[in-house]
Parts: sequence; structure tokens; C-alpha cells
Amino acid sequence: MAKYLVALRIGGLMEHPEIEYSNLEEIEAESKVEAERQYNRKNNCDFFYGKCIGIDGKIILEWANESQVIAR
Repeated sequence: MAKYLVALRIGGLMEHPEIEYSNLEEIEAESKVEAERQYNRKNNCDFFYGKCIGIDGKIILEWANESQVIAR
């Protein structure tokens, strides 16, 4: 298991086109997808969703810039 950094990805809308991240949490999981699922369940995400942006305390810019895949 690894400790993934997951944050709420907001923006990408006509009225707010810039992508931003907030509410960063460290989630222990087997994979990026599982970490995002845990984050979304824990925070009751239903419009904006958690996005894995790093692992083991390091932010990985390539992950933060990947297009969003909603995994519930």
C-alpha cells in the first residue's frame, strides 16, 4: 500500500475555466483509482471529484495535469 495525495479538482466550467485543487488529503490505498474512490466516498463528492496528484508526500505534476476520469 502507498499513501496517495488526493485533492478536490474544481473548475473546468464556462464560468470558472481554470482547474484548481483544494482539500488535499493523504489516502492509503493499493492504487490511484482506489485512493480516488475512497476520497470521493469519504467527502460525499457528487459534482467535483477527488483527483490523485501525488504519492508518498510528493506531488507529481503529470498526474495533476491528466484529464479527469470519474471513478465512483
